[in-house]
Order: sequence, then structure tokens, then C-alpha cells
Amino acid sequence: MSVINFEYSQITTDILVSYIKNEYIELNPFKCTWNKEQKESFIKNLCLGFPVTNIVLDKQNNILKGKNKIITLYEFLNDDLLIKNDQAREIVKNNINYFTKESFNRTLISILTRDYLKHKKIELVFSSLPNILQEKLKNSIINITILNFRKEDKSLVENYINEY
Repeated sequence: MSVINFEYSQITTDILVSYIKNEYIELNPFKCTWNKEQKESFIKNLCLGFPVTNIVLDKQNNILKGKNKIITLYEFLNDDLLIKNDQAREIVKNNINYFTKESFNRTLISILTRDYLKHKKIELVFSSLPNILQEKLKNSIINITILNFRKEDKSLVENYINEY
């Protein structure tokens, strides 16, 4: 019987994005299987303060579990994901203090806050968020489990990952 060794680590979302940009963690050839609503819901929950649940990597930094989360985070923090409608309204509603505080300094934040209060359509990208909310998101902690296993145990590990 083989033994799977593992270790835990924590990184911020900002560091995760830099690892991807520097190809320390590679996203290719992965495609996100989440639809637009799932991506928007995930980002909304992060903006509400919910943690990113565990990501699993192997010792070579291959993503075993959490690909959709990682891709969605990467897209959002690089302004490649537009949050619209109800999800955007929820983000503004639950962070209205940040929006109103910063609306005096940034025209875009002022427009977003005004449109929210007038029940108009809102669209958000990462850079359109108040600075304090951007910092909170960049500094969100991600729990990483790193599995160390033999090549012959790969199917055992894949079964575990798919089951849990």
C-alpha cells in the first residue's frame, strides 16, 4: 500500500495570479467549465468575504482541484471578467460603504454608486472596484494542499480528487 504525503500552504489571490503570470502554475491547457453565472457568483461571494475553498496541487504545481476557481480569479483580477446585473448589484449593496467613501475621489466609483442608488444597470470589473475592496480581494487567503505521490499512484489520487 502506498502512502500519499501532503502539506498545507496558504497564499493570497494576488500571489496566485503572479504565479500564473510567471508560469509557476500553468493554466494551459485548462478551460473553465463554469458558465458566466457561476463565475459571477464566485466573485460575488469573494466580495462578500467568503473564503476560497481548498485548491489542490501536486509537487510540480499541476492543478488537481480548483481549476475553475483559479481561472475565474485570474480572469477577474486581470479585468477579463465582467460582473453584471444582480451579482454586480449585490457586490455594490454589500460594500456600499467602500463605494460611497471612494466616490468623492474616483469618477467611475461615483457613477457606479449613483447608478446603484437609482436602480440602473451596473457592470463591474476588478479595476472599477473601490481600492479598499480591491486590496481585500488581492489579500484574500487561499488554502492550498500540495500532494506528493508516486506516478503509479496517480489514478488513486485522481479518484480521491474526483470523489471529494
